[in-house]
Amino acid sequence: MSRVSGFNAQQEEAVYIRNKHVLVSAPAGSGKTRILVSRILELLKEGVHIDQFLVLTFTQAAAQEMKQRLVGMLEEEISRCDGELKAHLMRQKERLPFAYITNFHGFCNQLVGMYGYLVGVDQGYQILSDNAFLLDQAISVTIDEASTDPIFKELRYLYFKDREELHAFFKQLYEMMQAMADREAWLQTLDQEVYGFMARQDQDQAEWIHFPLVRALLKESCYVGLAKLAELKSFCAIHGIDPFYQRPPSQGAGPAKKAVPYEACREYYLILLERLNQAKTLMGSGGINELATLKPASSYLIGWKDLDDQADSQKEMFGKLKSDAMACFKDRYAELIDTDAPNLQLVFQATHRVVNMFLGQDGWLEKLETRYREMKKAQNVLDFNDLERYATTLLQPEYPVGAALHDQLYEIMVDEYQDTNMIQENLVQLISQAGSDPVRMFMVGDMKQSIYRFRQADPEIFKAKFDQFGEDALTRRIDLVFNYRSNKIVLDSINFIFDQIMDQHVGSLEYWRDPSAQLNYDFLRKEGCRDTAELETKTRQAKERLALQASPLCTEVLLVDEDSERLEEKDEAEYEARLVAKRILELCADERLSFGYGDMAVLMRTTTQFLTYKKVFDAYGIPSSIVLSSGLLSSNEINQLLMVYRIMADPYDDIAMVSVLKAPFLFSGLREETLARWHLKDPEAKFYDLVRQSEDAASHRFTAWYQQSREDLKKMTFLAWNQRFLEESGYLHLVSSQRNGASKKANLLLWLDKIREADLKMQTVEDWLAYFETMSGQSDSPAVTIQNGQSVQFMTIHKSKGLEFPVVFVSMHQKDFNLMDSRSKIILDKNLGMSLKPKKLVDLSTTIFDQPAHLHDVQVEYANPYHRLTSQVQTLEAISEEMRIYYVALTRAGEKLILTGTVTEKKWLEAMSQAVSQMEPDMPETADNQHIIYNRHVRLARNYLDWLLPAIMRHPDVIASLKSGRYLSFDADPAFVTQVSRYAGLLTKLPMTQENLADSHFDLRLYAHQALDTLPEARSVATETAVYLEKLPEDPVYPYAKLSETEESIRVTALEESPISYQASNETPSHQSGLTASAKGTLVHAFMEYYPLDETLSLADHIDTLAKEGLYHEEEIAVLKDYLPHLEAFRQSPCYRWLKEADSYYVEQPFVMKQGEQLLHGTLDAFCIQADVIRIIDYKTDRVSAKTSDEELASRHATQLGLYAEVLQKIYPQHRIEAWLYYLHIDRAVQVVMKC
Repeated sequence: MSRVSGFNAQQEEAVYIRNKHVLVSAPAGSGKTRILVSRILELLKEGVHIDQFLVLTFTQAAAQEMKQRLVGMLEEEISRCDGELKAHLMRQKERLPFAYITNFHGFCNQLVGMYGYLVGVDQGYQILSDNAFLLDQAISVTIDEASTDPIFKELRYLYFKDREELHAFFKQLYEMMQAMADREAWLQTLDQEVYGFMARQDQDQAEWIHFPLVRALLKESCYVGLAKLAELKSFCAIHGIDPFYQRPPSQGAGPAKKAVPYEACREYYLILLERLNQAKTLMGSGGINELATLKPASSYLIGWKDLDDQADSQKEMFGKLKSDAMACFKDRYAELIDTDAPNLQLVFQATHRVVNMFLGQDGWLEKLETRYREMKKAQNVLDFNDLERYATTLLQPEYPVGAALHDQLYEIMVDEYQDTNMIQENLVQLISQAGSDPVRMFMVGDMKQSIYRFRQADPEIFKAKFDQFGEDALTRRIDLVFNYRSNKIVLDSINFIFDQIMDQHVGSLEYWRDPSAQLNYDFLRKEGCRDTAELETKTRQAKERLALQASPLCTEVLLVDEDSERLEEKDEAEYEARLVAKRILELCADERLSFGYGDMAVLMRTTTQFLTYKKVFDAYGIPSSIVLSSGLLSSNEINQLLMVYRIMADPYDDIAMVSVLKAPFLFSGLREETLARWHLKDPEAKFYDLVRQSEDAASHRFTAWYQQSREDLKKMTFLAWNQRFLEESGYLHLVSSQRNGASKKANLLLWLDKIREADLKMQTVEDWLAYFETMSGQSDSPAVTIQNGQSVQFMTIHKSKGLEFPVVFVSMHQKDFNLMDSRSKIILDKNLGMSLKPKKLVDLSTTIFDQPAHLHDVQVEYANPYHRLTSQVQTLEAISEEMRIYYVALTRAGEKLILTGTVTEKKWLEAMSQAVSQMEPDMPETADNQHIIYNRHVRLARNYLDWLLPAIMRHPDVIASLKSGRYLSFDADPAFVTQVSRYAGLLTKLPMTQENLADSHFDLRLYAHQALDTLPEARSVATETAVYLEKLPEDPVYPYAKLSETEESIRVTALEESPISYQASNETPSHQSGLTASAKGTLVHAFMEYYPLDETLSLADHIDTLAKEGLYHEEEIAVLKDYLPHLEAFRQSPCYRWLKEADSYYVEQPFVMKQGEQLLHGTLDAFCIQADVIRIIDYKTDRVSAKTSDEELASRHATQLGLYAEVLQKIYPQHRIEAWLYYLHIDRAVQVVMKC
């Protein structure tokens, strides 16, 4: 018996280990921040000083959190000790604000600020936190300069469809090269070992630096072929095509017998694998080239006439599947191997010339960097790349900085180590290795959560140490194995999925083979054991509890059947959103649980469907919010204000001036093309001078506002000036009407409160800017993103990293990964370099309609195996990162995990076939892992559903559901049900002997759209009436009432006499767009939230601006622009005039009202207040006839508008209420007369 320590064994070792370089592998929820802070505290107690640490975090917010935790722990420790230790700890607490606890950029800024003069950095520089505008400007100038070169003009014509694509390429190239620790060595390798080698006449491709990758990809194609054969075998077993894998009596026996087709095909791939392992050369005897002509052994033909009708009906599909399986190696070989040496030499020489134009000495990248450097120098600004580059230079041996830091530091700590890049790794190594005795490194991270490849993060840095640490006396790898975030059902379910899909080939890290990578539940501490003697009892009690929780807390997989009737007529995301909304309402009403809206998050890979989901949630009366910003100072709306302050302080701050000139204030909003034209006309002029010299009305308006505002700022308090600015600029109203407008408006109001509460007496705008600069280095208040904590949050998976929620929905499983980078004409890769398919312009003579023709400047493209190699490697890296992103998503859940998507019946059956074929014996890729880890064909997926479905098909819960038919919520196609039943009989349960799988539970459900067409019915609730509505601007928080577990709600629109919204219909997409009529209506309706009340603002430009913010994709933009005549007509309506002239107006205001026996939810599209009149405006996108009378149009929605009026009358009893419908399709406003 022993008392239970606050740390588990691995955590304790991480806190107390000394005199080694340590890598802590810390999976989700393992308490890594606590370990870092506790280690610092223990070292301080041992006599180390706080300024002997360099602690580097991923963000400043993480650094501030660490400091705050350390302050609290120091205060607690100081209260318990006395004497010299107490005095020492008090001194460390006093010195804590000055300690090196910051992010990489903050540390580099400190070094450059102190020692930059040694490398020629001008003092007084500003940090360019957002370099987008200046870099874009430099790229534009570089492209203009390059386009005067005839050779570049031809290159641009051949490889880039437009200037935008060329601009994006320059930016990608620049950003990749900034993350290179040793650019010269990289360029030399590319020049000599990649292109130089392959351009030689005597080259042997087998000796090429990248040939091991070619061999690995050829072997991979064999594994994929074997997997497809196994799936073909299970297909044959289901459809009665037994002769493919089982010798029929008619084929007899004996030495002359032909092979069984399946065995011959399988043996072909096994021979290929063996020969690939043995081959030493590409050409010649025993070379890889001989494999191209290898064929399977002769096998007997399948006697289709002897099979039943079911088998014969699948003959065509069988042929297709077999051809696909047998083509894997030959197709890959043709892509990667070119045995025509002279042709290959010419291809590489041509490619090398293009690469040198960009990357060579005096190439276009070098010119871009020179131009950008000059622009920054002219404004005395440095971006983050400059800070890292100058800091790296300062740490070189010829300067004293590195040695001084080395002698000062006791330990270097790096948090989120998996997200570092080579520049950052090189930087800390320069400090650590600056003396004979290296400064010890303590690095914490999780390879499985490395998801920032787009920021040039390099997970291979972490992986190299993960694989090597512990092999010598000076290094130690510590694996934290317990998760303290989630319950055991969630943890075991995640393990069940990732055991089958993640390994070093896909995901870049072993999972099933490495128990330390798996998620484990700490019964000892999570169940509150006071000593180890209680463990057995507490574990038994926990197991009993988990058995009871298995049903309500199981991991749910909820899928909408894309093949069910009429689904193709609707947007699949809308149906999935309805499914999620329905499940949320059920969870909130479940008496076994205590979940509210604020306990739930819906995570998606991208923001594309956020708006669709939010609209559906509004229809179901579920409060929701879109989380886009993480902190007040980092939010876009506050950053825009800071730019205004900067031009008030200095009109010649070009970065701030351009930002304000482009901003959507009433006095600005100049087009980017206008600013670019000004700059090209006079590149040396400042933008303030340019706008003053311009003769157009917009420039005059801006200049007048600027001069008056600067004068006013000298006479008014800063708070009063800000209040007036928000009113006169229209900014407060503008952000309120934008996506997530309530949160943005609340952020601006919170900002005013911060100014009001500032107890410092700032005299000038410069003083305020300095004050805000100090705020940016502190833990700033979180931006307002939720409505009083009672809303479901939508966020991307990347945004959710580091957060946790009781209930997590991971939606849009069917959305394909974005692999466009690996399919580009020119591919950039930090390891492989730059590759392309060379092109040239040629003149051709041919015949057209039997007449000779001479064609000039025809583009001819040449195949390049190196381009295909880089493409396939990048595809694999992208898929591996997507797997890690998926892991991050699933590990956000604390109590319950729900996975949703849409699926075709073909995909469902394919997943079952994959699960059956995975158990095929003697498969080389799966036999060595007991068939646990899926073959690479399954794991080289296109979307998350490709991983999820095959994985859960081998769980006992799911197999039982498939056999019983419980998975179905509708009467499915009998043929589909029959095939599911047959496959279910062949499925094999995955062994679940491990403790960290024992409590995994899954509930798989398939829904048809019919179950989602109607809104949930209301049921009896309390009879008293209550209304909740946001009153802005006095109270910026949505005061939703939390419903009791026994209450359900009804949507106001569901009570209409002639309900139109969210009805199923027999609509079909138009020829112009793939969007359905209802989807278009939802889109147009949503746009009205952002409708600008400024006639000078072009609606087409406004649509483009919203699209740049990610609100619309191309198809939606086209639909909105087609609808522009109706949107423009709204400006001529009385509704527009009332909104514009109102004392105040509000859009998208949700409410909850109890009336009689019903709990009503709704959302007011818009209402405005002018004097004592309130006008409700409800937009309708119904396709109605212009001949329909006002009376009929009004009657359709009289009940709905009457309830809206009742809501507002209760809040504003002294006002007169008018209710108006605006039919956008016929450009008509219709009044709904309220009954007295």
